[in-house]
Amino acid sequence: MLASGLGPDGSGLNHEEVRTAPRPAASVILLRDAPGGLEAFLLERPEKAEVMGGVWVFPGGKVDTGDHLPQTDENTVRVSQRAQSLRQRLAYAPVDAPEAAAFMRAARRETEEECSVRLAIDAIEGWSRWVTPRVPSMMNRRFDTFFFVASLPEGAQAQHDGEESVQGAWFAPVVALESYWRREIMLAPPQIMTLVELSGFRSVEHAADHAAARILPHIQPEPLLDPAGSRVVAYPGDEAHPVQTRLIPGPSRLVWRGGRFEPPGGRFEEFLA
Repeated sequence: MLASGLGPDGSGLNHEEVRTAPRPAASVILLRDAPGGLEAFLLERPEKAEVMGGVWVFPGGKVDTGDHLPQTDENTVRVSQRAQSLRQRLAYAPVDAPEAAAFMRAARRETEEECSVRLAIDAIEGWSRWVTPRVPSMMNRRFDTFFFVASLPEGAQAQHDGEESVQGAWFAPVVALESYWRREIMLAPPQIMTLVELSGFRSVEHAADHAAARILPHIQPEPLLDPAGSRVVAYPGDEAHPVQTRLIPGPSRLVWRGGRFEPPGGRFEEFLA
């Protein structure tokens, strides 16, 4: 269940500083309304994957060269408008409109490649931006990832591709966190914290309206060691983070214990407090 190839001490953690710049990437939080409430689609990465092996993630991947070029089926004016809207909602490290458009195209492409769901540009909305710290926890690479939210189109069916993912499933956010807590699935901190935030929304429309109205939270975790020598990742608003303003709900830090990240007090309830 741990990220493959990491942790020379057998912990599953990376301990090396990555000196290269973060590579642009995009991820889509695909949502649907179910009888029990909001659900998100997660994919399990293969155990032997170079990045996030064995971890359940939202569909996504690196921004490719082709994502910087207009696509044959796109309305270039509309894409430009949406890209401008996205960049205007960035409070930190702005990108220009062509870069913003590339992130959006990558999000669409990866969603279609990884789970057979084709989205329109107007169907995706910026949610957050996560930048891997210089000492990543669960991989030895850095990414600058834009997370988007999108509703599952009517008639579409999300499914894993059998190559970049070995299975896929819809989860209510709290159910995914409970499965993680029972060690039935493995999650990385960005997915954990995103699911914590999603647990506060009752429907796709509720989450999408919230996404469209806010400045994108810019999250670069601060890795450190606690007094017991355990890896900690601190988020904006934590006393150990250089940004003292809270940007996302949930615990202000996660601690690596027993092969997973958990709240400081070691209680599931802390995720949702």
